Amino acid sequence: MEALKKVDLQNVSADYDRQADVMYLRFGDEQPGFGDDGDDDVILRFADADGAPSGATIIGYAELGWPDRKDRLAEIVARHLGVHPQEVSQALARVHM
Repeated sequence: MEALKKVDLQNVSADYDRQADVMYLRFGDEQPGFGDDGDDDVILRFADADGAPSGATIIGYAELGWPDRKDRLAEIVARHLGVHPQEVSQALARVHM
């Protein structure tokens, strides 16, 4: 599967709000956008400007056991980006949370 636009997986950032138990993943610079429900209640984010994938929001990150299901999360995000799940896993491994 090819993405419409190549996402720079070298520029992945993540923020985890422990109080709200929400993980925010961003690909590139933060920008205005909109979300759409993805698999397993992962909200897939798209840029307003061009509709390109811009990130994902995972509500209930700890409560729903995502720290133990990182491979599944990588699959969902990879499908959103149009890349191989291993690329997402490697990118997420570089993110400091």
